[in-house]
Amino acid sequence: MLRALADDSKRDDAIAVLQKPGTPPLKSAYDEQMEKRWNALRTDPRILAELAKYGRLLPFTLNEAAQFAPEPKVPESKTSNPGPVT
Repeated sequence: MLRALADDSKRDDAIAVLQKPGTPPLKSAYDEQMEKRWNALRTDPRILAELAKYGRLLPFTLNEAAQFAPEPKVPESKTSNPGPVT
């Protein structure tokens, strides 16, 4: 993975494969083992240091929308109904 991140021709694919998967792992022992291995790569300090030179891990999966900050609440007016604006 370190070589792939350092290689211009492989870097985009390496960054993409390190992102959170869009589907949960299957329930088989093999899939659980593979998920643990991918998570080990995603948290390895050497990988993260090399990745930081070119990109980052997203906090959401690639197939879900980014979470927007909630809109600020507008304070209610002290008067109950000021009437129409003229």
